[in-house]
Amino acid sequence: MIQSEGAPPAWALLGAFSLHAGIAPFFLAAGNLVSILNPRPAAHTLQRGGHLSPVSALAGMVIFSAGAGLFALPALAAIRLDEAWLLPAGWAALGLSGLAAYRASLSRVAGLLAARREP
Repeated sequence: MIQSEGAPPAWALLGAFSLHAGIAPFFLAAGNLVSILNPRPAAHTLQRGGHLSPVSALAGMVIFSAGAGLFALPALAAIRLDEAWLLPAGWAALGLSGLAAYRASLSRVAGLLAARREP
């Protein structure tokens, strides 16, 4: 049984929110690009005959690893400087930059999608 002594610290709650909200634009932008460049649907259930393109699987692993590595940088800085509040601030800054990059990439991705459509 896990026991806690009251509510978690405010930096932890803010950090959890900023991590999840901050990493989402990076995953969305990369996922959009992969789905346009390699438009093979993946099965939504675990099936014996289900197939996922090896290129899509590799791209997913690379995207996840890159996102984890990028968002580990504020954690390493917070550990090095012994300041817990660097986590939510760093993740929020990365999230805002990711949101700006995602919004800027939407027109390019839309153009790429339009170019790949069949007539």
